[in-house]
Amino acid sequence: ISVLSVNLWCLCCSFQGLTLTLVLAVLSSAVGSAFHHGYHLGVVNSPQQVLEDFINSTFTERFGEPASEATVTLVFSVFVAVFCVGGMMGGLLTACVADRFGRRGGLLLNSGLVFAAALLMTLSKGAASYELLVLGRLIAGINAGM
Repeated sequence: ISVLSVNLWCLCCSFQGLTLTLVLAVLSSAVGSAFHHGYHLGVVNSPQQVLEDFINSTFTERFGEPASEATVTLVFSVFVAVFCVGGMMGGLLTACVADRFGRRGGLLLNSGLVFAAALLMTLSKGAASYELLVLGRLIAGINAGM
């Protein structure tokens, strides 16, 4: 235990100016940014069958016949992959947004993006539109990339 205490003491002494507020800010920033990215990557796996049924029922309502298995798989694959495409777009936009709006303005814009993404994905069921799900995932990806 004494070796651990010495190592912790050395660690604390080498980071003078390190405050609890700074540590909490760094931890919340790191956990907050990584959490929603990982969540959005994995959240679509569990309800896959429900989402595929929604895609198929929406397709049937529009065109009068059920979608082929290949069509449902394609739309679901786009739905999953578009999040990463949005992440790449968000990563490329980060510098421009920070230069134009500043750090606070960029964070505010980013919060608006995630709100818009959640709203689009929520309204997709009522609007009977799987395209809104795809658009919402794209915007959520942009949010995660920034």
